[in-house]
Amino acid sequence: MSKIRIRQVYDDYCRAIRWVEATVEKVPPNPRMYVYRDILQKEVLDFENGIELSTSTPEETNAILEANLESAILIDVHKQFGGRREKEFVDKLRESQFGPVYSNDEQLGKGPTKSAFARDIQSELLLATRSKRPEIVTFDAHDIVYDLGDQKFGIECKRIHSEKQIFSRFHEACSKLQTNPGIGYGLVALRFDKFYFQSVPGSELLELAVRNNSVLRTSNEKTLGKAARFQTLAFRARYGRALAEQGLQYDKVFGVCAFIHIPCLLGQPSIPYNVGQSLFNFWDRIGPDRKIRKRAYTRLARELDYPFSLSRFIFHLMGHIRSFLRL
Repeated sequence: MSKIRIRQVYDDYCRAIRWVEATVEKVPPNPRMYVYRDILQKEVLDFENGIELSTSTPEETNAILEANLESAILIDVHKQFGGRREKEFVDKLRESQFGPVYSNDEQLGKGPTKSAFARDIQSELLLATRSKRPEIVTFDAHDIVYDLGDQKFGIECKRIHSEKQIFSRFHEACSKLQTNPGIGYGLVALRFDKFYFQSVPGSELLELAVRNNSVLRTSNEKTLGKAARFQTLAFRARYGRALAEQGLQYDKVFGVCAFIHIPCLLGQPSIPYNVGQSLFNFWDRIGPDRKIRKRAYTRLARELDYPFSLSRFIFHLMGHIRSFLRL
């Protein structure tokens, strides 16, 4: 990473913070973005003075990774939606600034300083930044709505905090899509990067485990890409079929996207790096609306700019699995 690059990230983040301050009427007290700004500033000064990045303790590593991930997300939100002032967007922007400095300290159902709610909202904004045409994205009815003129598509984004939440949050998202008369079809996005899968002999998969303070360290981008892709493939292997069978109950829901967006350490000496990976499952249900569903899914997929792979389930009209194809 060059001196110019790391200084540019810091400057971009400072601009994004000033934008938040100018856009949000009441910035939450002591928002965590100021902590990340200070961490990045120290990182820049150390780098420019030839001091190697220190990741010798979990605390140092966690601070650096959290600051780099959070700054990158806010920079992207600013670049994509810097001119937006509608209430729905501004509310989400403000809500995303609450929560603890470190995601490991999140607690469900707690007050603003500990709540996981802020990063749940942040996940919606993160996914929205992956639109190739941010001008067609709105936040009025669903987490994300793509307005293609003749038809609207909704995406409900849910961040997973425990394994038992996967199906309950998926059901909640499907219900919201199904009952909205303003959209044609919709997609459920599940962000599960608070967890990780591990491979064991026999290609079996361990249960979904909390990442806690574990850090992904890789020597190069190719290895990093494989590690990220493995996570989404493991998620599909364990939950994809059950999610599809549940999703078939909803005519408007044509698929699910499982995605991660995590920080890691790359190379030696280590530099902070963020990696995103997603896996889209399209439910190609055989029936009268098959062509319409496929065309709608294709239109929505073309609007997304996210590293992903695609798999397809083909179903009988009554919802029984006919075959499974990986493309």
